Amino acid sequence: MIPIPPPPAPTAIPRLAVALSAGQEPAAWRARNAAGQVASPWPYALNLLERQFTLLPIVSDKLGPGRLARLWLRSLTGFRNTPGNRETAEVEYSLSWDEHMALRSLALVNARRYVSGLIWLSDDVATGTERLRRLLFRSVLRELDGIFFSSRAQLEITRSWLRKSSIALEWIPMGVDPDFFPRYAYPASPFVFSMGSDKHRDPETLGRALALVLDRNPEAEILVQTNRPEAFPRGIETVERLGGEDIRRNFERASVVVIATLPNVHVSGITVALEGMSSGRPIVMTANPGLDDYVREGESGFLTRPGDPEEFAARIAQILADPAMGERMGLSARHSVDSTFNVTVMNDAIARFIAGIPLDGPPRR
Repeated sequence: MIPIPPPPAPTAIPRLAVALSAGQEPAAWRARNAAGQVASPWPYALNLLERQFTLLPIVSDKLGPGRLARLWLRSLTGFRNTPGNRETAEVEYSLSWDEHMALRSLALVNARRYVSGLIWLSDDVATGTERLRRLLFRSVLRELDGIFFSSRAQLEITRSWLRKSSIALEWIPMGVDPDFFPRYAYPASPFVFSMGSDKHRDPETLGRALALVLDRNPEAEILVQTNRPEAFPRGIETVERLGGEDIRRNFERASVVVIATLPNVHVSGITVALEGMSSGRPIVMTANPGLDDYVREGESGFLTRPGDPEEFAARIAQILADPAMGERMGLSARHSVDSTFNVTVMNDAIARFIAGIPLDGPPRR
């Protein structure tokens, strides 16, 4: 059994079990933070929640097939009333960052209320793909008390899919650490920077767009971090991985940060976009539902039609041709991070969301 302190007195600060994957242990993460490799002592700066809760990290590996099957069966037969072989004493709340960690939380943590973020599953629901996966997750996630999202577009999709009005749903804007990603002076030399390799990135459109940019601006330097180097023509530098210090150095050098994505509703690429915005850089990004809450068209960057390399290239070229505009956009982008899209605002919103789910009464069905 995972050791957890005894239940607190009624006036004590509520205990919040935080589900973390192997490799995210607070001690290891703090060491990486001290070395400048990651932005905060806990993933997503969740350590800031200690102002409202007593935090209890629950670190686990992926659930095996047997445990997943038992979890699913419990969700079908009365989850809250079925002995579940959980590995903790009771706590007031459990928090997981995404739907995969939610499975671990529901299996391992004995909490009165369960709260989770939801990221990739919304796209499976929106497109009707991954039917078996959707069936498994729907049954289990209906046992949550609250779900939050980084994209406003995910709200109604999830509400219609789960069809359970007692689950609280909330849009909580993503945030980054503005101290770890400081605003840099705008560069004198043209440099285009792109980063990211998740399954919703669109290296084909990005590669074609950057080829057009290089044709029109042969003096520009271009660097792309990607796991698909074959999508990029000669003259464009690619790298498979970048460390924390290298990432910040490239944001400092960048005239513009560019992110091409396939259609999605979970705002794929938003972390890179916000890191670039925090660094004082304009953003050129594929327009997808929910992104206009973050990137203000013509103010902090440009959002372009999906799969349109000509428009994507034209917006990059527009910024490279007018450094004064690029600097103004970068300042606007940084202001939006300072005011809204930072880890303090994000974690305060998560804390309010959790605390707003009442502990009184039986688990909500």
